[in-house]
Amino acid sequence: MNRCKQASELVLKKLKLPTAYNNGTGPVLPNASGVSLSSPRARQLALKKKLEDCNNTFITDVRPRERWDQNQERQNLATAAAKVKGCNRIVQRFQNVHKIYSRESHVYQCDFFRLMYFPPDHFLSMFRKSKPAVNVRTVGQVFLNGSGSSGDGSAGKALFQRNSQKNGFLRTQSTANSLGRLFESNPSNIPRNYAFLRRNLRVSLRKCFIKEWCALSGDLAVQEALSSGGAGTRYTDPDGRSRVGVAKDGYYMYQVLIFPDRETKKEFESCVKESVQVVSRLDWDEFLKPQSSKAGGKTWVQLANDRVRVHSLNKSLESNEIPFAVKRLWY
Repeated sequence: MNRCKQASELVLKKLKLPTAYNNGTGPVLPNASGVSLSSPRARQLALKKKLEDCNNTFITDVRPRERWDQNQERQNLATAAAKVKGCNRIVQRFQNVHKIYSRESHVYQCDFFRLMYFPPDHFLSMFRKSKPAVNVRTVGQVFLNGSGSSGDGSAGKALFQRNSQKNGFLRTQSTANSLGRLFESNPSNIPRNYAFLRRNLRVSLRKCFIKEWCALSGDLAVQEALSSGGAGTRYTDPDGRSRVGVAKDGYYMYQVLIFPDRETKKEFESCVKESVQVVSRLDWDEFLKPQSSKAGGKTWVQLANDRVRVHSLNKSLESNEIPFAVKRLWY
């Protein structure tokens, strides 16, 4: 049989751990569950602040409770957000080198960012370091954060609206080129060049993300899938996947162009919240259907996984002392 037409899946195989291996850098295992904020173990972990002690996943049960005051809620949210990690950098680099991209993963776009979502069985998501995983990247060079004024912001807002990503960011390159020529010798006008701004961006996005993700019962769906063996009850379907309207596990890649400031912080948080909701409303069968007419009955995730050179990926993992190997199963 032609292997190109034959269906396959990728699975992770855990190898013997090196002596000095840090579990926090490896992928989260399929059977790894969350830790409730109300449990004694969660309080101990909050003091240790070690991801591997939390079974390499995030703390669950973030939704506000009546007995929590505002300070405690903020602290719990910060603790949970700190447990949200990204994807293994070796696998991320492998994707970029081999250009294994899928346009179907692009699920949301706004003035601030675009979101690429990869389901749990995508090879990138298989190497996510938490459930769910969030990666925040800054892309492009937007001078003065897209603002043309340092006064009352009116000119900046006008420029911001004209060049909205929803209508195709910087549809005409005149504005970008003129700003580029003006500030090309002064990179300090580019927000992403500041480490503290990049960190604040990641922290802000992850806090807003995990709060909405848990509000949409994403953590409960993960726990239910583990406890029911994928049979599905309230939050998951018979295949163990989150139902429509329930937040989904997987790998969320946010590509940020415009940094939020004091004037746009609320709007930014609203967009992050909306992006999580958009993914939660995805119907699995429709979402996984590839746009290509030559898919041969495969999902776009399967098509992406088929392009993975297993031997090459395993060699990269081995050279970087990552104690995991990928195996392809044909069926």
